[in-house]
Amino acid sequence: MLTAEERTPHEPATPFPRLPDTLRSKYACDALGLRPFGVSEHDLEISFAGGQPRPHLITEVLARCTVGARGEQLEPDFFWSLPVGKRIECLLTISETSGDRAEIIIPVRCPGDACAQAAELELSLSEIVSLQNQTDDAERFAVRRGDRQLYVRRPTGSDQLAWLGARFEDEASAFAAMVRALVSVDEAGASAAVVGVEVDGGWIGAIEEALEEFDPLVNFSLSVRCPFCEAEHEHEVDLEELALRRLRQSQLRLLTSVHRLARYYHWSEREIFSVPHWRRAFYLALIDREEDR
Repeated sequence: MLTAEERTPHEPATPFPRLPDTLRSKYACDALGLRPFGVSEHDLEISFAGGQPRPHLITEVLARCTVGARGEQLEPDFFWSLPVGKRIECLLTISETSGDRAEIIIPVRCPGDACAQAAELELSLSEIVSLQNQTDDAERFAVRRGDRQLYVRRPTGSDQLAWLGARFEDEASAFAAMVRALVSVDEAGASAAVVGVEVDGGWIGAIEEALEEFDPLVNFSLSVRCPFCEAEHEHEVDLEELALRRLRQSQLRLLTSVHRLARYYHWSEREIFSVPHWRRAFYLALIDREEDR
């Protein structure tokens, strides 16, 4: 984990998205913020080039960009304990404050054979986050089937980590195992497997539908009417991938700014990062003016 100094606490921070009550009380973290990515020297240490499993990459970004009211350090378990939907919400928030536009551009292509035209959708962060906020209050939600009822918790980063190292016969058996890990027979979290409740295919289908409703950012999809053929289709959107791509662009902009400052002022990388971000931005603007003459 990073020291308080390495977290650049003086950068403006956006309030951390609303946390589940259990996490807020466990980690005593009521005044957290998320700083922009792509302003600190330490942001260049993250590799987006591949090789690192995505859950680890996301946790590393969140740990670097989360700042406490006094620059205090959070335990690694905090980030792994966050629900996956909340981790995605944090990523989107960081990417919005780090990029040059607030809207998220989503490329889509009509799946109709006679059309197959490409188009772009534009969504604001507030539109996406509002979907998550509608179900934020419940840490577990009930799923009914006939006269029986089970409770399902939201998957966390730790769940992703466990599933990453597991081996399954196929996608269907993998999803079934994931679902069973989230199910309890009561709101207190008593495991259905321990109690002996059989979570069969019927339950798995019902739980899958409920997860799409109560954790909408995890398997995010949009119903889109094609502007060319006017047919309506469902499009799955990988919000994690979109956010990470935007953060990668922020990192590339930082690298480019370091190169320009080094070339113009003959500063070393260490000297460049000893200058606050807002002053570096001012110097870059001056360079732009000089070059436009």
